[in-house]
Amino acid sequence: MARAVRRGLALCASLAAGGLALAVDGQARIQASSRRELAVPGKRSALLTVCFVSKASPGRHTVDQLTNGCILNVASFKLAAPESDVILIAPAEENAADKIKTMSEKDSSIKISYVGTGPWEVGGQSIPFKNAEGKFYGNGLKLLWYTQTLKKFQGHYDYIFIADGADLYFQRNPFELAVEYPSADLVFFGDRGDSPSRGKQFFDRMMPRCESSKRNEPSLMDAVDKAFMRKVDGRPYSVYANSGLILGKADAMLSLTSQVAEIAAECRFWISDQSFVNLVRYYMMKERGEDKVLMFPDMEKTASLGHYSWYFWTEDGWLANKDTKEKLYVVHQYDRAPQAKMLTELVWNKTAEWIRKHE
Repeated sequence: MARAVRRGLALCASLAAGGLALAVDGQARIQASSRRELAVPGKRSALLTVCFVSKASPGRHTVDQLTNGCILNVASFKLAAPESDVILIAPAEENAADKIKTMSEKDSSIKISYVGTGPWEVGGQSIPFKNAEGKFYGNGLKLLWYTQTLKKFQGHYDYIFIADGADLYFQRNPFELAVEYPSADLVFFGDRGDSPSRGKQFFDRMMPRCESSKRNEPSLMDAVDKAFMRKVDGRPYSVYANSGLILGKADAMLSLTSQVAEIAAECRFWISDQSFVNLVRYYMMKERGEDKVLMFPDMEKTASLGHYSWYFWTEDGWLANKDTKEKLYVVHQYDRAPQAKMLTELVWNKTAEWIRKHE
């Protein structure tokens, strides 16, 4: 294993140091693979992600990080899934970065959906864009915007992949999973596999802040935890979903985002969306069946790095599943991982040529 770690880190270091020829070759491999294995033959698919800058933007990212992170998101996705569209959500035209607008102007498959700056009427409430302090009202707004945009494009797409905007990149076409699991309505991916209890801890911390007693009663929270229980690498634990990575059929995705927004209104709590996403995931599992609402634990199909490092790589420098050695589909939260600098330089090199052509 030590040899594999050294080999993987050496390969990534060579990419980060400027191995552009290998990076360009990597782009060609991604595109050739995607075209050979068109993910969903005869079906239409799109990435849906929030991508905007404003004084009220969510706090941990700078304006440059929000813009550059979104560019890497889009570029890596289009290399992995060239036949799919991208729909970028921004409140207003002034909130879309010039670089993002230029990409959209040069590539008709990259669309920008302006959803307005509110207020929005949900469940008898008027929901603003900013709170009294001028700060972003909460991540729950994303679910309102997803719902608004999915309704706008209703009938245009068969499959949707919802993703966070600024802190992830794609390594392969996520819609391949729709071919592999055609009966699935929704596919979720786990959060922080290095800390299995974290998902439950976050759910248990957020749900009591809901003002609707029927949504946070102890028996319901226990039922959710039990329904999410599974054995992962020999460890039994409850696998909670990462709300920043969701694949699904378009109608199922609209049902998911609509229900989450309605529950946020009922709970009068818009700061966080992940707990409500997991609650609706539970309801949909009960309604549709576990074979229709799938869950892959973190590190199996995707990696939500956050606080852990990665030691398994493909020959061309992508993060790989430690058991199958296949490329992971998405790398999430790379910007705050211990290897953040190396991973950021890696994906910039991998996408450099595509970005140059769309500047």
